[in-house]
Amino acid sequence: NDGTIHVTPSEGRWVGKKAGASRASSRHDTKEEAYRAAREIAINQGLDIIVHWKDGKIQKRVRPKDMEEDG
Repeated sequence: NDGTIHVTPSEGRWVGKKAGASRASSRHDTKEEAYRAAREIAINQGLDIIVHWKDGKIQKRVRPKDMEEDG
């Protein structure tokens, strides 16, 4: 585990999946919902979030210290 959770497209939906995990932590209809769920996990477990574009390329990396409660 490299300390990250990825928000990626999968089969027409969006998933949150921890690095090295065989299964998604959560599945959602929108990228926004998947990001919110991943953010909760990241804050609780001290992980960085890697957000991907729809084509799978990396959009951005968000670190826990950048995640404010209202953000």
